[in-house]
This record gives sequence, structure tokens and C-alpha cells, in this order.
Amino acid sequence: MKPANILLDHRMIPKITDFGISKFLNGATHAVASNRIGSLGYCAPEFINRGLVSIKSDIYSLGVIITELVTGCKDIPDIKNVLRRWRYRWNKSLSYPPSGYQQVTKCIEIVSMCLSDCPKRRPYIWDIVTMLNNIQNTKEQINNCDDSPVAPISPYPWELLELDMMELNFPFEINKQIPCSLQLTNVSNDYVAFYIVMTGVLLYDVEPKKGLVPPRSKCNVMVTLQAQQKAPNSTACKDEFFMRCAAVNEGLMREDITQDMLDKKSAKGVDEVTLKIVISAVGSA
Repeated sequence: MKPANILLDHRMIPKITDFGISKFLNGATHAVASNRIGSLGYCAPEFINRGLVSIKSDIYSLGVIITELVTGCKDIPDIKNVLRRWRYRWNKSLSYPPSGYQQVTKCIEIVSMCLSDCPKRRPYIWDIVTMLNNIQNTKEQINNCDDSPVAPISPYPWELLELDMMELNFPFEINKQIPCSLQLTNVSNDYVAFYIVMTGVLLYDVEPKKGLVPPRSKCNVMVTLQAQQKAPNSTACKDEFFMRCAAVNEGLMREDITQDMLDKKSAKGVDEVTLKIVISAVGSA
């Protein structure tokens, strides 16, 4: 199962198509397919490795589809980054769903169960429907109890630095440096150290690359895309911006901040923010 095989009719009712590797189990719990051809990224590991097909195989595929709906990609989601992006999107569009946090969190919880390597640990579809219906019932109760407008969503407790954007946009021009300013706001009562890492195929200059932000204050970071002799391939350029930050002692100096200090594997309480790079031609929408 994959998005391309889910069609919608004029009433937006989904229809499932393309049953190429489907099996009629007729009471059996699983079957073995001799042909292991399927869509990479959507097939369950037991099918790829052993050709095993069961009703839990489609549950795995459903987990991938929910991941794409919530995050925009197939990668295993980082719940904090997912919630951070949705909060930014809701605030920017001035649309504040009362149970948005619960909906996104529950979807990520469902994804983690659906994508289990062990088929027996994946839920049945009726379990998933029940969980989604419970969220809908909660939303209706909130709407019925309070008709007042919902205020912008504040940073979550684990967010140390709030960013004014979640994507760095560069309107590309040949042989020209393109700057992009990012504002960091310390929403905590602690001093927060940050360290920025750029990954990808293009070259960037980041100033400052690391720093210390006092409580309830702001810091501006300038990211400059270095001049390029030709336009990058939009499908190949998937550069990202990683910023790790953590609460530190007031006396820490900027030069004392190292990448190892803010390594998620070795430090406690490190918050990692992931931003995408968007390269667009000048004048494009």
C-alpha cells in the first residue's frame, strides 16, 4: 500500500487499487510470495527479507503513509521536530486546532507501532481506527465546551530556542552570494548555548556558528549561500541545517562551546532543531 494506490472519488472517499502482491489468505495468517517486487520504502521488512505477506504487512505500509502525511517524508520522525514544525505552521497560518498537539502526538505514536520490525507488535487496523476516533471525540468535546478563539501556541517546555522560521530560503542567482537571516529567541530562564552544523552539497558561511544566548533575549544568525557558477539541481540539493542547544552555566564563554559538548549522545537535555534549505530561482513563486 502506498499513496499512489489510494484514489479519491468525487466525494473524497478513498479507493484502494493495484493489488499486485496481495494474497487471499482465506483464514490463514500469512502467505509467502515468490515474487518480492514491491515499492521500496513501503514494503514491510518481512516481505523484503522472506517474501512473507500478512495483514500486518499493510499495517507497516500504513505507518509509512501516516509518516508522510505528518512529516512530508518517509524518514522515522523525531517527535520534537515534528511538533515544532506543526506549531510554527499553525501560528503562521493563524489556524490553531484545539487538539492539534494531541492529534500529531497520537499519529507519531501510531507510526512507532506500525513500523515495528516484528509484525506481532503492530496494531490491527481496528485498533488504529479506535485511537483516531478517540482523538476526534476529544476534539468535539473541546469545541463544544469553548467557542472562544484559540491563542497562538507557545513554545513547548522542551524548546530552549524559538526560531522565526523553519526553512532557510535562498532566492538563487548565478555567481552571487545569498544571505538569509535567522533569529533565535531564548524562551527559557537559563543561558543557552548553541552550535550550528550545515550538511549537504552546497557551501555556506554561518555567523556566528556557535554562541551563548542570555535568558529571554534574542540572537541573530546570518547564513550565506556561497556563490555558485550554476544553479543546483533541486532534486539533488537536500541540504539541512542542524542546531543543537542546551542550558548551560552563566559563566560559560563562547570559545568554550564545542560540538562534542552538545552531542545528543553524550549530553543531557540537548535540543536539536532541524531546518530545511530551500533553493528557488529569482522570481519563482
